[in-house]
Amino acid sequence: MEERSTYPITYAILAFLEEWGPSSGYDLKRGFDHALIPFFSAVYSQIYHELHRLYELGWVEMDIETTSQRPARKRYAITQAGRDALTAWHSQPLEKPQLRDELFLRTMFGRFAPSHELIARFKEAIVYHEQQLANVKAHVLAHGDPLAGVPAQKTDVLAHDDYRGLVVHFEQTFEEMYLQWLRESLAFLEKQGKNG
Repeated sequence: MEERSTYPITYAILAFLEEWGPSSGYDLKRGFDHALIPFFSAVYSQIYHELHRLYELGWVEMDIETTSQRPARKRYAITQAGRDALTAWHSQPLEKPQLRDELFLRTMFGRFAPSHELIARFKEAIVYHEQQLANVKAHVLAHGDPLAGVPAQKTDVLAHDDYRGLVVHFEQTFEEMYLQWLRESLAFLEKQGKNG
């Protein structure tokens, strides 16, 4: 088979399939939304496109699940070739990280915005990230935080995963840092607005 490009989403899907067993595209989307969304997101079209490519590569196999309660759906399972690719992925160099955040872009060009509009966006972002921080703290309870010495409270094997705990630690640190930046920047913008 000809050489094809692979992407981080390729390996995220393979890892979910290895962790969960046979899964549908819908199941995988839920995984992205609940486990990866803070730092890696995917839409349905990307997931289904990638599943098709993985099937062509022989890294997953597909079967049709039929039940009387709902329409038939495709379920995918990782193959040994997919497991080998997932293992080999860890020896590849990392892509350069990107932080795509529209608020950063709007702030960078804030001189073109009415100050009250930029202030409103910062206030919205604070509400959002306060909720994200609350969600992350719930994840810390579930998965633990090996860097802070917090044990996982859930007893299932997947919840007690120090590697996942390392990422959860980053998520909490990130949200706390982001909220600090938001609040300091908001105070600055409000002061500028009063002086302007």
